[in-house]
Amino acid sequence: MADLVIWKFEVLPHGARMPAGARVLSVGTQGQGIYAWALCDPDQPEVERRLWPVSTGAGGSYWANEATFVGTVQMQGGLVFHIFDRGEA
Repeated sequence: MADLVIWKFEVLPHGARMPAGARVLSVGTQGQGIYAWALCDPDQPEVERRLWPVSTGAGGSYWANEATFVGTVQMQGGLVFHIFDRGEA
């Protein structure tokens, strides 16, 4: 096993690609994007991580029951998203 590292990954509407077994530590914004910082083993194969950006006021509890909250981000212009992690696809 390689030394663990903290890497930054862009969160897209469908999720983010990161090494298998990564642990999301935090989320935030840089410029116009949403990013997740995760502790990962760089020797692991890349997988799709299902991270859901949910806007404030969004209805439905399916995402809250199936996912773990990892953080809130405030975008330039006032939009706020709450990021939920559904694990690896």
